[in-house]
Amino acid sequence: MKRWAAMSKTFARLNKDIILSIKEGGGIAEPDLNARLRAVIQNCRAANMPKDNIARSIRRGAGLEKGEELDQVVYEGY
Repeated sequence: MKRWAAMSKTFARLNKDIILSIKEGGGIAEPDLNARLRAVIQNCRAANMPKDNIARSIRRGAGLEKGEELDQVVYEGY
């Protein structure tokens, strides 16, 4: 169960990374044209993430599937 909990956290983080990399890349969902997306997909494969989860995240990031909207925000404090 401990292993599954760790995989769940990793997969959730990688899903968010895929969605944000597509949005930052101008909506380009092609790994050949989006270098950050290609790097995130390599990380997904290294974490043994299933291909259907990767494809679903790519479709969600491209706006082809309904889901929650993710935006990246940076806060600066003094």
